[in-house]
Amino acid sequence: MRPSQLHWQAARSCGASAADMTAPHVLWIHQNLVDRDQAGNARGAFLLDAMSRVGMTADVITASNGYLGSVAGGARAGGEKAASGRHGIALRRLEAANDPSRRSASYREFLRAARREVRDLRRPDVVFSSSPPLPQVWPALRAASRYGVPLVLE
Repeated sequence: MRPSQLHWQAARSCGASAADMTAPHVLWIHQNLVDRDQAGNARGAFLLDAMSRVGMTADVITASNGYLGSVAGGARAGGEKAASGRHGIALRRLEAANDPSRRSASYREFLRAARREVRDLRRPDVVFSSSPPLPQVWPALRAASRYGVPLVLE
């Protein structure tokens, strides 16, 4: 039996309704997300794997290249949805440079692009944001406020 099935069975045994058992939809804004095919800290990839395993869905807004400069396989520019290889998880890789030589400009580019991208996405149940870099918390805070949902800061 999969972990997500155990979760739903436990919820049902406590008298939860079908609406109570719906897995949340997450909006995750993470400029430096490193996926399986990129160099760097793969903590984000492990979290996406876990979210998918328990039946959660997510729109993940990230840059098309990682903080070490590696471009993600299947990366697409302009917020176009990229396959994540995980059920229910959509990676939206923005063409915003992650260039250490122009770090401040890179942050500003990503913030503007992320803010535009959020407008076209499904309403989340929770907004998740990671740091570093700290500036990416700003569009996450705005999105959580706009939708009236909790913000989880990692």
